[in-house]
Amino acid sequence: MFNTNDSLLWHHERNGIYTVKSGYRISRYEHGTRIGANDVLWKRVWELQIPPKLRDFMWRALRGVLPTKCWHLIAIVNLTVNDSLDGKFRQVWNDSGKEVAELFSFVAWHIWNARNDFLWDAKILSPNQIVYNVVSHLLEWRSLNRIRSSQNNYGRQPADVTQMDESHQSFLLNVGWSLFTDAALFHNEGATGFGCVAESAEGGWIEVVSGFQEGVFDPAVAEAIGRRYAINYATHFLEGTDVVYTDNQVLV
Repeated sequence: MFNTNDSLLWHHERNGIYTVKSGYRISRYEHGTRIGANDVLWKRVWELQIPPKLRDFMWRALRGVLPTKCWHLIAIVNLTVNDSLDGKFRQVWNDSGKEVAELFSFVAWHIWNARNDFLWDAKILSPNQIVYNVVSHLLEWRSLNRIRSSQNNYGRQPADVTQMDESHQSFLLNVGWSLFTDAALFHNEGATGFGCVAESAEGGWIEVVSGFQEGVFDPAVAEAIGRRYAINYATHFLEGTDVVYTDNQVLV
């Protein structure tokens, strides 16, 4: 009809040019009252003590950007294909609290990774393997957070050194490296997941190692297995004076 080339126009502006400001305004108008609900949801996701990539993943998943047919595989909630993921996330948060919501995030992340491995690489992970990945990831993350918190509050000292004798203080100040160990017990499965974080004398991160073992029903045994695993690692890969940290008083 007209002797001119076709071009794209943004019909929400008189000049036909798209801008971020214009797109944001239209988005707010079309979503209406959903904006307030999404703001609350985002605040809850932001409060989770999880890795940044998991936080970004959860936000995209809860906004419905990711396919959700695999979420019914999450064992910690009864989620059917037709359920809303953000609705289940709110339910988990309201009924069980932030800590379980964090576990929910780790489980969802690893189910998503397993789904992608199967879809793109034809790699099949068993439920036990997925659980192992979740436990390892969660232990590593919480161990690192515990180290950061300890360093921020007390430096490298594991306790109030002003109440220790001089020889003990000297020992703590001259260690070659430190190991932080922890374990989690899964009563229903009769299994434990454990991990340790190795830290240099300067407070730098060396390595994180973890493991999983079935047939464990006692918390003290779980902690002992984790500590044995850590000491075995240190014997083979670390040199010099060391100190091992544990939060289990039975072992101490």
